[in-house]
Amino acid sequence: MFELEAATAPRYVAQATRLRDLADVWAFENEAFGESNLDLETLRGWWWRYSRMALHVRDERGAIVGTFDASPLEAHAFESILEGRREERDLAADCVRALRRNEVAAHWCATSLVTSPTWAGRVDVLAALLIGIVHRLDSLPEISWPSAWCAVAQSPEGGRLLERAGFRRYRGGSSTKPPTYLLTLDSEAQLHAFVARLALAAEVYCRRARQIGVNRTDAARAV
Repeated sequence: MFELEAATAPRYVAQATRLRDLADVWAFENEAFGESNLDLETLRGWWWRYSRMALHVRDERGAIVGTFDASPLEAHAFESILEGRREERDLAADCVRALRRNEVAAHWCATSLVTSPTWAGRVDVLAALLIGIVHRLDSLPEISWPSAWCAVAQSPEGGRLLERAGFRRYRGGSSTKPPTYLLTLDSEAQLHAFVARLALAAEVYCRRARQIGVNRTDAARAV
């Protein structure tokens, strides 16, 4: 299990997203995605089908400042997202695969990774989300191999993070559609490498957050 030293651990902890959190999660993601966001009822339908990868982070006031979700998809839905024929918001709840006990899901879509662009602690929040993702990848029996993962990069930063995690660009973006990325896991070694890359990214963000905190403290002392 991936663990960070206390000195580099983020200030926040990613929490599992429960039914009671969905309205807040939707409102937060709606600000980020705008018209491309799915509606709240669709989000609830997805959550009822599968919710074990759904995470969020709240700040000291209880406001949501970061979210993540990934869902197992039926093969036809996965292909339609990967090829750009459909958008995530158009997926009905039955496109999310309802997994049987100990079933390994063959097709996954990372549907959201959002942090507040204006919030000063967003690096800490991203680190907390990545740590939560790593813990689930390490522990959930439905995540194994062979499997394929897709994701849609809504920003250049999102694309860079996906590439750091081992995804490759599958379809280029356009003026109306952002690019999609693909990761295939065909062995235990590839799954472990995927987890290790995300763990390294989490550690990098944690150290960056600590350095930001040190710089702010030094600046305050200089005033």
